[in-house]
Amino acid sequence: MTNNSDLEITGIYIRWSFPDPNDGHTITHDLATDSYQVLRFSPVVPAHGRLLVAPGVLLRESLANKTTGITGATTSPHVGQALVEQLDGSADPTLALSFNNLTVKIESIIFGDGSVYGQTEVTYYSEIQNRVLIGTALAKQIRNAIAKGEDLNAVFSQILQTRVAPGDSTGKWRNMYAHSLQNKSLDSPIFKARLNTMENPQELPAFVRK
Repeated sequence: MTNNSDLEITGIYIRWSFPDPNDGHTITHDLATDSYQVLRFSPVVPAHGRLLVAPGVLLRESLANKTTGITGATTSPHVGQALVEQLDGSADPTLALSFNNLTVKIESIIFGDGSVYGQTEVTYYSEIQNRVLIGTALAKQIRNAIAKGEDLNAVFSQILQTRVAPGDSTGKWRNMYAHSLQNKSLDSPIFKARLNTMENPQELPAFVRK
């Protein structure tokens, strides 16, 4: 995918649809990412940049081939257990057959100035806003629990026992945060980094639907 605009793309939500090779029923697979999940801003796609889009990955072109190691040898990045060269389905002939009827739709795209395009039933920008709100609220709850000497795993277990209704992005992210922090030591780099990101989210632009 090429970004022909002068603006950075900071969020994208893509839906893949293809027939099940076994019984033919339609399978949908949603994939989304944005620039506001980390402490340091990085665009999903730079202005006039390109993005590798596959059913299981969104990868900026500049990261598709990286040099690693002392020798600087070029290596192919991996997505799960598949090489980038295999993302067309060639590694699995049966799956490749279903890709003959593959449909790809950009449900939502967000630019750096906050402009939101392609909104249908998907409101990805609302999910970003909810993720930031629940992240800061949960981080405050965690800090209070630590100060009181409470068992954090008990707090996380209680959260994870709550059923999340379909479409409830707030509940979804609350559970995802709790799951990522459960059974982690307070001194572990993962716990510290996650909590820091939740407490110090990037400032979101004023999203405007176009």
